[in-house]
Amino acid sequence: MRFTAPFLLMLLAALARAQGSCQAVQEWTPCEVTLELSDQALKAHPNPVASVELWGEFRSPAPRYHTRRLPAYWDGGNRMVIRFTPDDAGVWTYRITGNVSEAEGREGKFTVSENAQNGFIRPANLHFWVHPETLKPHLWMGDDHADLFTLGAGEFDRLLAARASQKFTHLRAMVMPPGAQPFTAPDKPNLQYFAAMDARLSAIYKSGLATDLVLAPDAATLARVFPSWAERERYLRYVIARYDAFNVSWEIAGEFEGSAAGRNIVKELGMALRRFDPYKHPGTSGAQTTSSALLGDKWVSHIVENSPDPAVGSIEHQKYALPLVNVGIAPAGATGAAFRKALWDSTMNGQWPVSRILAENSAETKAMQTWAETLANTRYWELEPYFEIDGGRAVALPDVEYLVYIDKPGPLSVVVEKHNYDVYWIDPATGERTKEKKDWKGEEFTGQPPDPSHDWILHLSRDGHKAGMLKSYKFDSRDEDVPNQLQQVETSIAKMPFTLVSPKPDETALTAGENVPFEIKLRRETKGTRRMLYMATGEVVLDGAGARVIGTGSSGTWHIPAEMLVNESGVLNVRIEALNAAGKLYALDVVFPIRKAAK
Repeated sequence: MRFTAPFLLMLLAALARAQGSCQAVQEWTPCEVTLELSDQALKAHPNPVASVELWGEFRSPAPRYHTRRLPAYWDGGNRMVIRFTPDDAGVWTYRITGNVSEAEGREGKFTVSENAQNGFIRPANLHFWVHPETLKPHLWMGDDHADLFTLGAGEFDRLLAARASQKFTHLRAMVMPPGAQPFTAPDKPNLQYFAAMDARLSAIYKSGLATDLVLAPDAATLARVFPSWAERERYLRYVIARYDAFNVSWEIAGEFEGSAAGRNIVKELGMALRRFDPYKHPGTSGAQTTSSALLGDKWVSHIVENSPDPAVGSIEHQKYALPLVNVGIAPAGATGAAFRKALWDSTMNGQWPVSRILAENSAETKAMQTWAETLANTRYWELEPYFEIDGGRAVALPDVEYLVYIDKPGPLSVVVEKHNYDVYWIDPATGERTKEKKDWKGEEFTGQPPDPSHDWILHLSRDGHKAGMLKSYKFDSRDEDVPNQLQQVETSIAKMPFTLVSPKPDETALTAGENVPFEIKLRRETKGTRRMLYMATGEVVLDGAGARVIGTGSSGTWHIPAEMLVNESGVLNVRIEALNAAGKLYALDVVFPIRKAAK
């Protein structure tokens, strides 16, 4: 992406006006403290990116007196910038520290006025999102545009306006998209590129959307562009300095797999992210299937999944007390009813959906907007997968409301708490919402959609009861005796309703990098086993590359990535997990000898 000098100057001037200096600013509005290095300082630091380390320590007003410590970034010539967003009204003070003597100890203060913005987001209540300053819930619906920062200016403006009007709340983008060169060398940022990126982050923030920043397509790219740990850390610190003041989430890589060192590269940067990021923005990594393998490294705030397979989201939702964001909700090329099914399946799995480069006004974009508008009419921050249902899939806040997706219209049965419910039928393609004239009362809703020609959403809601609840955004309205919690996974062999027929554990030697046929069979059929979702993960623990999803379903092939085996041979631990129709989770652990392929 090339910029003319006048265009770059225009961008810088516009951004300066947009950010302003930290003199008189509103809460949740980014501002800047600028430091100009003297000729003597520049002589000591001829490449400021590589050697200057300056930090701003910003202290909030009484009564909280919390401190945010942010790094400065080089913005060309002798200019160092500390970009900061105040999250309290009142008088802030700041102090500069670092390795430039003329700046060390510099102090200042500025006044911050109140602002009604919700602020940044955090995970809450196991699987949901909240704005902690206002305690308001956050509905995560994203659009993935790896090329967001290299789109033409007009195209970017149209996209942002469209996504804001269509109820999207996140744009996911690559800092180093294919074909771009944000750094011409490990210590030489492309200032034209980052000036344009600054302006776009500011525009996205002003539009009320969050930006999910992916630092690189994969861990291998990070290692290639920034070969040493010090260079990778410097890159991370640079982008944090420029963009942590915006409403962002961080993804270290688009996928951490692909090389044996991938997990360690992502881990080192993830741990550094937690040190450098004073706002504690959501931080994770993308993955080929799921980033849950990184949870043991103790820095991940949420899981990114990349699969339309309902087994992945449904099973991981029952296992992990973290939000699940699915950046692969639909198979490639899925449109119309197939796209809607994938979107609503992800919801019933318990995932937050992210679409991939949808046309601005396509039927699929309309389906996403309908999703957002439908969820906005619910206590979406408390809806969990619900299993007492036949004929559809559901999420619910029992005793309050039930949201059901019916892929193939037919007889439907939903067990509910005995109350009067308002009954709504929603067309997921158009958003048209039809309310039945009479309320429904009972302990089991039975019925059929109005029209059998397409999929439907059913919303059973105690509207009057909810109106009282919505006076506050509590995250604890479930029965105090049955709080949100993860279930106890059943691991007893005697209680396992399935068995692995092939390959035979302990007997079959597997080869890394090859596909392995497998088959799982039910040992007995029950009401619970009428629907079974299976997911198999594998890990060579001693080699440290992390676990991988190697297959789903009851039969097919497992793929054992070659990178998982670092040594010539080892032991592959395979865990087969199954979720039945009643929401019960089972786990069967088996082991296999594994070796590298013959050369």
